[in-house]
Amino acid sequence: GLYFLWLHPANRANVAQLFGRDLLGRMAYRLYLARITRQVRGQGTGRKPPEQIEADLQRHLDAAQAMLDGRRFLLGDEPLLCDFALFGQLSFLLRSAASHGFIKARPVLMRYVDRMRVVSRG
Repeated sequence: GLYFLWLHPANRANVAQLFGRDLLGRMAYRLYLARITRQVRGQGTGRKPPEQIEADLQRHLDAAQAMLDGRRFLLGDEPLLCDFALFGQLSFLLRSAASHGFIKARPVLMRYVDRMRVVSRG
């Protein structure tokens, strides 16, 4: 998720704008970008080529979709902690221009996200 939101070229311009165009904003963006780059590299994702990172995400999304196919939630009819964890990751990935299409292309995941949005609002 960090790679797709902060480091993927499709998202870089949008992220830079969030920090502002003045000198302070550009400096803050550069410092934050360096920190995220080190973090993503340290956890292993940043050591892979972009094609592999995308293939890994696609594989994980396929696995999540397969687990949810025909089910309301991961382990039954009521959401459990694992559902909130998956929902958090999917919500994060939906914020990225680089990865939101991967989730939107999986109707089972999108229906799940919609259900979890209702549940999380209480």
